[in-house]
Amino acid sequence: MLCLDFKKMKEKNGTYVYFALHGDVFDPDLITNKLDIVPTEKWSKGNKGKYKSAHTFSYWQLATTKGEEYIIVDRLVDEIINQLFNKIELINELKEQYN
Repeated sequence: MLCLDFKKMKEKNGTYVYFALHGDVFDPDLITNKLDIVPTEKWSKGNKGKYKSAHTFSYWQLATTKGEEYIIVDRLVDEIINQLFNKIELINELKEQYN
């Protein structure tokens, strides 16, 4: 199952926004090629993680730079939406393909 994840995150050094696809098993490189967008972070289920021996799910993320904005996140949201807006149909197709 592929899930869509769109959140505003706040870190100690500032705020950032990300859009992510995560699911049991899918090829993040296929997502990258289909959307023609280089992700900020990606991995496949079973790949070695930073803090664990192997990831338990596949992941593809597009994020703004951490700490660029602190109070006004609208610009960060717009930055992500502008990159993904014309890809809505492709994202929905990918979600259907992996559900």
